[in-house]
Amino acid sequence: MSKEKAKKKSGRIGRPRAKKGPNGKRETPQRQRRREEIYEVAIAVFTRKGYASASMQDIADEIGVLKGSLYYYLDSKEDLLEGIFTQSDKEFLALIEESLALDVSEVERLRSFARSWCLWYLNNIERARIYVNDWDQLTGKRRKKVALMRREYGAQVQGIIDRAAAEIGFESEVDSHWARLFVFSAINGLPMWYRRNGATSPEEISAAYAELITRTVLCSSSDELADGKSNTRRRAKRG
Repeated sequence: MSKEKAKKKSGRIGRPRAKKGPNGKRETPQRQRRREEIYEVAIAVFTRKGYASASMQDIADEIGVLKGSLYYYLDSKEDLLEGIFTQSDKEFLALIEESLALDVSEVERLRSFARSWCLWYLNNIERARIYVNDWDQLTGKRRKKVALMRREYGAQVQGIIDRAAAEIGFESEVDSHWARLFVFSAINGLPMWYRRNGATSPEEISAAYAELITRTVLCSSSDELADGKSNTRRRAKRG
């Protein structure tokens, strides 16, 4: 019997192969749920003890399993950190895709994205704090992989800013590269001061940040930014 006939007989032709997890092992729904649980616990442990001071034993104790069982799902503590970064970057890119799909002006797109981005940080503040503070703990290929994803969404954010500026005819004397870095600095600063038990809601903070970011990077007042109208007054002054 030929190999092809044997495969047909066993029913393997056309059957999708099981996906593999980060450590190369076969991925199943049960394994995926368990890994997600490990990530959630790891985030809590890293937040409480700090990444450098936390150990795989700490995570195993929190879950209530032997440390050795964690290695069935992950290769190392750094593997956990990479997973946190990778998932975060994927969610950032999803936010960008959602903003690009909106049927709005480019200025409103910038404002909407800034609001969604801030809200993600505030709703995931523990993960965001790890993302901001523990970047330098990644090494080798893991660091290069995450750096590549960061450059990808950085370029996307740059495009959102540039298109908003072009829409209102704003020509800054400062390279728009600095506008992007300003936005990233503002967002990445949230984990430094935000606490979940604060008096102001994440929605209120996000709305305020979005307005500040939009007005600052486009150097405009609220009237000039209404509905993405062209800034004829600024162009006239410059002319």
